[in-house]
Amino acid sequence: MTENTTTTTKTAYWLPTRPYSLIDAINRRSLATGSVRSAAAGHTADYNGHRVCFIEPNKFKRYWHCSYTWAGIHTIGRGTLDACLAAAEREYDRGALGADAIVEVTTPEDAATVEARGRWVPYTEESAEAHYRSFADARYDRINEARDLEKWGIVPGAVGLLANSDTVEEFQAELDDYTEKEKARRQANRQAVAR
Repeated sequence: MTENTTTTTKTAYWLPTRPYSLIDAINRRSLATGSVRSAAAGHTADYNGHRVCFIEPNKFKRYWHCSYTWAGIHTIGRGTLDACLAAAEREYDRGALGADAIVEVTTPEDAATVEARGRWVPYTEESAEAHYRSFADARYDRINEARDLEKWGIVPGAVGLLANSDTVEEFQAELDDYTEKEKARRQANRQAVAR
C-alpha cells in the first residue's frame, strides 16, 4: 500500500486591513466581546470592518464561497473565484475600518485570477503584522487588560485612562498612580476602623 504524499502549495493574497484608531479598536473589542445583540447592533458601524474569508471548492461543494463571521456567518459570495473576489472587494469597499480579506489558492490558474484583479497583494503573517504595527502602537495590546480592570472594578475608568494616554508608558504610570492612591486610601480606612 502506498501513501499519497502529495502536498499542495497554497498562495495567500490579501486586501490589507484598513487602519483604525485606538478608540476604534476599543469600540471594536467591546462589540466583539459583548453579547450577540451588541454585535448585531454594531454590525454596520464604520469602525467595524469584517475579515472576509474564502472556502475553495471541495468534494462537497463545487464552488467558491466567501463570508465573514459577526453575530453569525454572513455569506457574501458563492460561485466562481472571480465572483467571490468581487463580493469581498464590495465588502471591503464599504470603507469600514478594520476590514480586510484573505484568500488562499492552490492552482496557478486561481493565482492568475486573483492577480488579474489588480488589488490583492501577497499575504504573509509577517507582512500583516508589519502593516498592523504601522498604525497600532503598544497601547492597542493593552485594551483587554484595561477592559478587565474596569469590568471587575479594579481600576474604574481604566479604558478612559488608556484612551487618554499618548503612550503605553503613560498608561502604566496612571495605573501605578491609581494603585498607590488606592492602597493609601485602604490603609487609612483600616486605621480609621481600628480606632
